[in-house]
Amino acid sequence: MKQVRVNLRTLVNASKIREEIRDGRKVVIVPSTTLVDGSILNKIRYPASVIADSFHTLEGTPAPLGHPVLNGKFVSAKDPQGLVRTFIGAWNENVRRENGRVHVDKVIDVAFANQSDGGKRVLAAVEKQKPIHTST
Repeated sequence: MKQVRVNLRTLVNASKIREEIRDGRKVVIVPSTTLVDGSILNKIRYPASVIADSFHTLEGTPAPLGHPVLNGKFVSAKDPQGLVRTFIGAWNENVRRENGRVHVDKVIDVAFANQSDGGKRVLAAVEKQKPIHTST
């Protein structure tokens, strides 16, 4: 099966961002819309039927900063070597499809994110309501 990199940009809606304490750790939850039915990404069209069959696979996946690259090639965010390079303590949950769009909550562990420059940049972008790059 051929893997395709998909990069999207979304604006942050500050009114929907929330903070929670989970297992004693502060997390920031950023709702995001990630894929629209019929999107053309990387010259490939993704019809509603294909998205409907696969969107649920995003549940519980890492949400890396950028897309992991090893030896000049894109790898899965689940690849251990790629994960070490791009993980900022964020993951996807509450994945759902509504009105022809895939929605997902990006959950960011604040203490973990603050351990890296990339994580700090993401938290600052959320705070300033700047667009955030996601890769699926």
